[in-house]
Amino acid sequence: MTEMTPVALRDICRELKQYNTPELNDKLYLHYKGWKNLDPCLGAYSGCKAIWLEGNGLQKIENLDGLKELRCLFAQQNLIETIEGLESNEQLDTINLSNNQITRIENLASLTKLNTLNLASNKIVEVEACSGLEECPSIAVLDVSNNRIDDPAILALLEDMPNLKVLHLSGNPVVRKIPNYRKTLVSRLKMLTYLDDRPVFDDERRCCEAWAVGGREAEKAERAAIQQEKDERDRANREAFRRMINESRARKGLAPVDDENLDSNIQRNVGEASDSTHTDISEASASDVSMGSDTEGDDSNSMASSPGQGRQKGESTASEGCSTDGESEDESRPDTRRRLEDDDASPAMTVPSQQPAVIPEALAALEADLAAATAMAAATEGVANLEELD
Repeated sequence: MTEMTPVALRDICRELKQYNTPELNDKLYLHYKGWKNLDPCLGAYSGCKAIWLEGNGLQKIENLDGLKELRCLFAQQNLIETIEGLESNEQLDTINLSNNQITRIENLASLTKLNTLNLASNKIVEVEACSGLEECPSIAVLDVSNNRIDDPAILALLEDMPNLKVLHLSGNPVVRKIPNYRKTLVSRLKMLTYLDDRPVFDDERRCCEAWAVGGREAEKAERAAIQQEKDERDRANREAFRRMINESRARKGLAPVDDENLDSNIQRNVGEASDSTHTDISEASASDVSMGSDTEGDDSNSMASSPGQGRQKGESTASEGCSTDGESEDESRPDTRRRLEDDDASPAMTVPSQQPAVIPEALAALEADLAAATAMAAATEGVANLEELD
């Protein structure tokens, strides 16, 4: 399938159990089809909001004018050289053109709602080739990693992007040319929340901004201030906890605790709770064991006394008299008969002894058979030798 046709698009939608009516489909999965061009028949899918064109042989972005509702364009891993043909797609929010042949960022002025632009692994070299970023101030996520940008002036261009929050710049030669790369970018890009491989937290930003103003000494002072603020927050939380404990103790008529005894009281309460928990578990385990042993004892005693009781019952019934069928009145009842049969059968239950692994008689018979087979083979071999002599 090397050409995009209306029939091919309809077959793909049917295969993926989408709508036969083109404008009802809000997603088009057209990746890895081997297409080299985008056919005007795409315009029939006017309701499409996301289109996947990854892994084709596309050399140009074209014929997307009819997709007015398009929000996401995924055209990575193609042969696209220029950003173009998107002037009518004003609703675009995400564009992925990574792993292409793009050398310049341009034609983005009409995309006023563009939030994410991924141009990783392209062929962008000059800072001037990135000037198109100034035309699209709405960009918040920018990925230009693994290009060939080597001019530190790119930092001034990035500073002019008012909404830039996520930046991927690693893999470019410029990273090695900017001293204290991460601190510099964090301090100069005020809105940045994620840089390359990890997020930018508030404490890191404060330290980087202090470093930019006063160097390492200012950074150390800011770190000390951050630690002091953390200790003060912990102290405030501790005081609030102490007040809560004292209010509870006051309602119970107990003396309040001071800050020095707070730790000891907490540790003691925790220890008592832990000890009580272990005690409950131990008692429960001991009770389970004792109940099990009592049950086994009762079973064994009942088994030991059952035969005697059965015989005593039989003797007493025989001595008191017999019914017309030769059985007493109690023995004629089904439940009594079943209980007596169980009592009489219980002592007959024995555990079979383990049989020896090798039986001597069988071993002797096997040795005899082996000797006979050996003699027969020898006799046969002798006859064969005599025939050879003849």
